[in-house]
Amino acid sequence: MTIEASGSQAGPGLPITITMDKDKTITASFTATSSGDTGGGESGGGGGCFIATACYGTPLAEEVKTLCTFRDQYLVKSPIGRDFVSLYYRYGPKIANFIKEREHLKSIVREFLKPIVLLIASIRKTVEGARNSQ
Repeated sequence: MTIEASGSQAGPGLPITITMDKDKTITASFTATSSGDTGGGESGGGGGCFIATACYGTPLAEEVKTLCTFRDQYLVKSPIGRDFVSLYYRYGPKIANFIKEREHLKSIVREFLKPIVLLIASIRKTVEGARNSQ
């Protein structure tokens, strides 16, 4: 297998194509992030909703998106929120691995997350409504 990369590093969002063995290619676009945002690493910002993803089966579930957005827009912007996110990133993957193959635990955690997700969605709707009325 040979791997060749082509593309430009001139700006965010420009595609980079990796060609493997002439008939297999991968094309990806990358965007720059601020120094505090690792795209799902230790400081939060864009990924890593481990437990919710394990419970709902996909990072594309609306509940997972709601929790990730709350983390990115609110939690990581305060010292106590960053501490919580750091703690979550330390233990969340282990918890997610433990529950992902146990349907009864996934069900229990989904029920626990349900009011949290509803509360976050309600707060977000209220904040957006207040912004739109100004």
